[in-house]
Amino acid sequence: MAVRMHSPRRATRPIDKKLLQSYASEAARLRAHAASTTTARIRARLLEEAASQERLAGEVNAGQTGFATPALRSPYTRER
Repeated sequence: MAVRMHSPRRATRPIDKKLLQSYASEAARLRAHAASTTTARIRARLLEEAASQERLAGEVNAGQTGFATPALRSPYTRER
């Protein structure tokens, strides 16, 4: 049975915009919590997570969503 491979597609612009907004709002929320936190260890963790959200937003903006395309999937996965 032949396996049909689809060409990799970028997410559509509305989805990109929605992802960017969600990552940006999450980063802002985490930074606001970090500003009001008194524990240094928790503040550092919140800021680390905010930076991670900003990194993800940058990847979406650059078109690198991180989703595996059919060409990049493992040859051992079964098609459904």
